Amino acid sequence: MSKYFIFAFTLLLLSCSNNDDKDEYPVCIQTTIDNYLKNYPEPRQKPATISKYLYKNQEVYIFDPGSGFTDILFSVIDNNCVSICELGGIAGIQTCEDWDNAKFITIV
Repeated sequence: MSKYFIFAFTLLLLSCSNNDDKDEYPVCIQTTIDNYLKNYPEPRQKPATISKYLYKNQEVYIFDPGSGFTDILFSVIDNNCVSICELGGIAGIQTCEDWDNAKFITIV
């Protein structure tokens, strides 16, 4: 019986590998993630999200702090941590030219 356990345990150890395919984000996005996790370690009623889009042939990010407020203006941030336009709010503000053609990639 112990031979089978040792064999199974050895197989398990050999099958584990280090995942070096970590996602890399712009410094401001990673800082936002780190600060949020540090300041809000417990789950919130509406969790924060960072959405990644392809907009005008570049990857951009939108941070939703998950506050539950409807009147929030979201900045669209590029890979250089520059706010390139804004979306949202009760008034439906949209300064992002041609945003309707932006493609959602993933939730970060």
